[in-house]
Amino acid sequence: MTLVLGILTAYVVWPVVQGVERLLRFLPPRARRVTAALVVIVGFVALLVVLAVLTAVPLVEELKRLGSMVQQWLLRLPDWLDKLAERYRDYVPPDVVDQVRERLLEIGTEVIAWQGRLFKGVVLRGLVVVEAFLVPVLAFYFVVDAEKLANSLVESLPESRRERVRKLGAELNAVLHNYVRCQFVRCFITFFATAFSLLIAGVRVYLTLGILAGICWAVPIVGPVFAGAIIALMTIAQAGWRAAIAVVVAYAVLIGAET
Repeated sequence: MTLVLGILTAYVVWPVVQGVERLLRFLPPRARRVTAALVVIVGFVALLVVLAVLTAVPLVEELKRLGSMVQQWLLRLPDWLDKLAERYRDYVPPDVVDQVRERLLEIGTEVIAWQGRLFKGVVLRGLVVVEAFLVPVLAFYFVVDAEKLANSLVESLPESRRERVRKLGAELNAVLHNYVRCQFVRCFITFFATAFSLLIAGVRVYLTLGILAGICWAVPIVGPVFAGAIIALMTIAQAGWRAAIAVVVAYAVLIGAET
């Protein structure tokens, strides 16, 4: 995953690196590429750090609030089941209700324990910091020496196939360049638009759900549907049916416009 993120970051910053290179024409080609890549990647990392600092506190608060809400819902499930069983007691045997109730309690306990393990794993896993540091380093390497890496790979092939592989590689590289940059922009637009819509609708975990929508947009078909279902359920729980309908309509319009 660290290697993949490094490659994706290189694709995202590559157009900016080319623009900076044009401003550094007075330098030799190698020094021009290294300087432009260093400036752009350091600026990109600095931008991400600033965004992380600005969103860290509200995001942590939202995650705590979301965890508390989930726990409250899980604890209320048995009572909700009892009310439902009381309403349909003529159709549901009592032993079935007891079994379902016990199972719901087990699931609730497991989910609460899983939340605690997840939080501890994210906070205490020091390798996350190392991996986050390696991503821009790998991106810098790919930006500076991607051509050398590709040429060395082609030279290792039989001579009769080198030209064909070189052409296919160039076409694939162009497609990936356009696809990755397009997806990056669309994910950011989805995050901002979704978070803004949820904020207006009165959903208290708008930032978390906005990030979820932006990340899920990178997964074709399934991702937007999954994010939309979570957003609808959370909006119903916090702001009611009317707000949920408005948010879902806005989300569908956003998906349709980006598609």
